[in-house]
Amino acid sequence: MIVRSNVMKNTIQLLRKVAANDMPVFIGGETGVGKKFLAGYIHHISKRSQNMIFAWNPEEVKGIGLEEDLFGTEEQSGVLEVCDGGVVIIENIEKMSFSLQNKLKWFIENGEYQTVQGKKRKADVKLLLTSVFLTGTV
Repeated sequence: MIVRSNVMKNTIQLLRKVAANDMPVFIGGETGVGKKFLAGYIHHISKRSQNMIFAWNPEEVKGIGLEEDLFGTEEQSGVLEVCDGGVVIIENIEKMSFSLQNKLKWFIENGEYQTVQGKKRKADVKLLLTSVFLTGTV
């Protein structure tokens, strides 16, 4: 990526830092500012760049429950299991229910989650979370 402004140079430097570890990353900003592009760039420069990247938007999930889609069922793998070793971008996290956000928080803290039926599973994914919430909103 070629940049000229100091602001963008600082942004690229920050992206390199967050790409170098496995901690989740929160990217906030208004619609159209390039949150998903930045998430893709983090994947591209990370040690996970050869592994799967998947963008999951809770607003686009239709015909199946969000929890089933993200965490899976006994019969079907969820996004976290399918992307094990890779990167999952969760767009518009503010659109998820508080209950589902809490389950995702548990996964972030413990590296494990439960399928809808309650079976414990582990996954090694880097989470990139995006939101359109602006500073000062609740």
